[in-house]
Amino acid sequence: MTTQHWERLGGGQWDRRREREHQEALKVQVLPNSLAIVLFLWFLGSLWSRLRAAEGGPARVSAIASAGGIAGAAAVLMGSCSRRAP
Repeated sequence: MTTQHWERLGGGQWDRRREREHQEALKVQVLPNSLAIVLFLWFLGSLWSRLRAAEGGPARVSAIASAGGIAGAAAVLMGSCSRRAP
């Protein structure tokens, strides 16, 4: 990507200025994201208990599925927080 394209896209300074201007909106966005992650983890716990009961034995597959869901939720949370970091 050339410098002209980068400047046309806004570059790094434009992005930081835009984030400062819209900081209140970004803070408001944290609440629905956090609520969605909590509800997803609640769903994941319910799903894990059902899968574990249906699977019987050591329940490895349900544990792997739950670990994948938790990793996904953590990735979404880290991505959400990294956009707000100064």
